[in-house]
Amino acid sequence: TQLVFQTALTSAPTVVQLRLDVPPSSSGLQTVVLHQAYQVTGMTSPVSESAAASLTFDQYKYLDVTPIGSGYVTINNGWYDPGDAIRLYAEAAAGWRFRGWLGDTENAITNQDLSLNIIMDQHRTIQADFVKLVTLTVTSAFSAVSPPELTYVIDQGTRMDLSALATVTNQGVTYVVAGWQGTGTLPSFGTARSLSAPIDQDTSLTWIWNPVSITHQASGYRIRGTLTADITLTMRFEPMPEISQVWFHPVLPPGASLLDAWGAQNPSVTSNGFVLVQQDLTTGEAEVQISIKLPPDHHGPFPFSSEGGVNALPGETFTM
Repeated sequence: TQLVFQTALTSAPTVVQLRLDVPPSSSGLQTVVLHQAYQVTGMTSPVSESAAASLTFDQYKYLDVTPIGSGYVTINNGWYDPGDAIRLYAEAAAGWRFRGWLGDTENAITNQDLSLNIIMDQHRTIQADFVKLVTLTVTSAFSAVSPPELTYVIDQGTRMDLSALATVTNQGVTYVVAGWQGTGTLPSFGTARSLSAPIDQDTSLTWIWNPVSITHQASGYRIRGTLTADITLTMRFEPMPEISQVWFHPVLPPGASLLDAWGAQNPSVTSNGFVLVQQDLTTGEAEVQISIKLPPDHHGPFPFSSEGGVNALPGETFTM
């Protein structure tokens, strides 16, 4: 800074070169006072004078850019002149992905390459957000699963919803989901046909299918004015250690209801009309007898069908 002032004893102005070190927080109009003393020829005492000048300071703006996760930013942190235009770049390390910028990004512009244009009109603390990538591998003998069989690369912590259809028919054979095998984030085994989990590490899920066939044989009779039908249901399936139960679900016409179930394998009936068999499943066959109450005005053929499967009932889900 150069100050020029006129002394009382000289006609020529005095020029003084000054270097001013001011705090970074200094801004606006500031007054600088210069005190000087000098000796004048013929005078015994030195002469002292003061000069004042008003200076305007623009406050420097501080930029602090740091990575979150594993990656790099191409900028030097430090003080910048007000109004400086700066472009920030981020590069993810191997196995990571750059998600975007966080922090003081007001009035900033994000470009197509995810670089960031900022104006240093304020102090800015900005974070480059990097996320680790993990894989989810889905394997299935049939295509009736969601998402389809593939290896997916996703952000760590992404919640994935996975499901399989109730049944698949392939070359005349009906298959049902017996469960799944998991690694990584997932348990080693599960039975639900629908599951949801945040994938925190490399993970795999393999759907397990089991071939089944269901047959039924019915007879009808009336007891004390109540029309009922006894039906024998038989399911054949492929024995496997993972099967803990098989289930039947009679599909009844309007007005009909399930009364009871019995048999050598001690079946049970749930409140929502499912017949469960949990004993003696190593033979690959489950047989139950059920009794159905028909509407009192029923006449003619009795329409009946039954759904069936192994392990989890329809609608059961697994959530982590």
